[in-house]
Amino acid sequence: DTAVNSLLRTDLKQTMKLVVAANEMASFLPKRFLPRFIAMEGRVNHWMGSYDNALKAYTRVAELYRKQREYQNLARLGRGVMDVYMYLGNYQEAIKVGKQSLRYFKRTQQHTDAAMVMTNIGNVYHRMDNNRLALQYYDKAREIFAKAGGIPLAIVEYNRANIYANLNQFDKARQLYQAAADLYKQAGMSIAEAQAIYSLAYLYFLEDRFTEALRIFEKVYDSFVSLGDRKSAAVTQLDLAELNIQLNQPGSAIMLGEQIVPEFKKLGMRYERAKALYFAAWARLKLGDLGPAAKQLTVAEKLFTREKNMLWLGMVSIARSKLYLARRQFARSLQAAQKAMGFFKRSGDARRAVDAATVQVETALAAGNFQKAVRQGKRLLKKELVSYQRYNLLYILGKGYLQAGQPDKALDYFTRAVKQAEKMLVGLYPDEIRFFFALDKFDCYRQTVECLIKLNRTEDAFLYNLIALKAVNEQVAGRKRNMQAVPRQLLENRDKLRATLKRYNHLSSSSTASTTRATVSYQKAERQLWEQERRIRLYQYPELMAISTSQVMLDDIRGSLAPDETLVSFVKDNKYWGAFCATSSQVVYQSLDLTH
Repeated sequence: DTAVNSLLRTDLKQTMKLVVAANEMASFLPKRFLPRFIAMEGRVNHWMGSYDNALKAYTRVAELYRKQREYQNLARLGRGVMDVYMYLGNYQEAIKVGKQSLRYFKRTQQHTDAAMVMTNIGNVYHRMDNNRLALQYYDKAREIFAKAGGIPLAIVEYNRANIYANLNQFDKARQLYQAAADLYKQAGMSIAEAQAIYSLAYLYFLEDRFTEALRIFEKVYDSFVSLGDRKSAAVTQLDLAELNIQLNQPGSAIMLGEQIVPEFKKLGMRYERAKALYFAAWARLKLGDLGPAAKQLTVAEKLFTREKNMLWLGMVSIARSKLYLARRQFARSLQAAQKAMGFFKRSGDARRAVDAATVQVETALAAGNFQKAVRQGKRLLKKELVSYQRYNLLYILGKGYLQAGQPDKALDYFTRAVKQAEKMLVGLYPDEIRFFFALDKFDCYRQTVECLIKLNRTEDAFLYNLIALKAVNEQVAGRKRNMQAVPRQLLENRDKLRATLKRYNHLSSSSTASTTRATVSYQKAERQLWEQERRIRLYQYPELMAISTSQVMLDDIRGSLAPDETLVSFVKDNKYWGAFCATSSQVVYQSLDLTH
């Protein structure tokens, strides 16, 4: 029993072998031991994400413990029961069972067990996105665990870190995640250590250390798979979908999201399934694929409603607001954004409340309510913001001032937004991922150039245009790739997909239906190959790599041009095209009077 508990956080494949061996012994022991064996099976199902099977086992064990009047074991079993109820979305039942166990341990003055139950109750409130109540229970548990240290302290520190990450207190969260990872490593608990490192990677993502976050996510995903932790592997892919959206790779996000929806359905994890649908829908919104996005949002909303999850109902409302905005239904967009704000206030999530308020600013601006948009946007900029939030607000306000015919004020916001974008680019290695991310920010550079042209600052406009092109097209110097660092399975998958694509290229058919099917299969294989190539490159990057956003100097350009040479750089000025013509002595801007 003790060995199973230890292995659950170390290696699920070994745990399964041990439980099978233990069951062979069960028939040789007195009947009073039977609940222990059933509980072991329940715990393995619990950790592997088979929650319905786990609940059946725990329910049977609870009945046996009541008959045997083993109330202490019944109270301890309550921790597992409430955790399973939580994953199945039955939060009220989870809290009810947890408080029953807590009353028993308080009455019998078993403080460590009471603290463990407090941790689990905190987990339920965290799952419900009630950050304040979750932190209260975690803090009470920590007071008890701090005296003895060890694994219980690691568990509660990890959970407290999750809350501080939600509250945008990243320094505190980072310290706690690292402390938890160190404690798990000392105890040899590989799965738990991987989970703490995985959470650190998500923090890196919020702090703009994008490539580092991606690299760690992929390695941790492979660790979960090799250790038999199917549930954690699927959850890692869920966060990878979110990361891909932020990096302007909606195709990858859709593929990841839709790939894990059936996996979560099989595991009975309704909350995670709803999140996967939400991310796939959000990625489709970015592509302008509004119809399928709306359908996926409707399904996600139904699932989150059954979960009674205020935070993620708020996230769906934000997505609906963006959907209505894309359809130019401004009143409905504003209504949905306000609805999202209400959800976030109830769940106490500061970061997401800013996201909802930003959509309100964007909607007010699109609806022509310039003064209201500016007032709200400036108020939001005074808050504690993560980089993508600050960039979005600066960019939206810049667009507002440019539309209002105030290029000088627009320029101030656009240049600040560009600096924010370049700060984010520092965390991305120069490759295709960096290219797509920079391309997403290219319009901000373009509108900065437009403002400078309107203000007759031709030389500055010319330089900004070249800086933008450099940001998008920058390449890393040739580096010998370390193929030994790449898992063999990834290389084998890549070779199989390359062979599949080669085979499709040689196929020809007169049947329209079969041609359509072949095209869909080809595109799917192409996306999968792109994913494999991306993962392989992430393994080859060094641990840290300093990237600087290099500037372009006018003197260097003039010095490189011969007296009879002209450098021509094209730019789209609002709806018309123009060109900068630079010689060794001057820069001239010429409007070409050509529409897109």
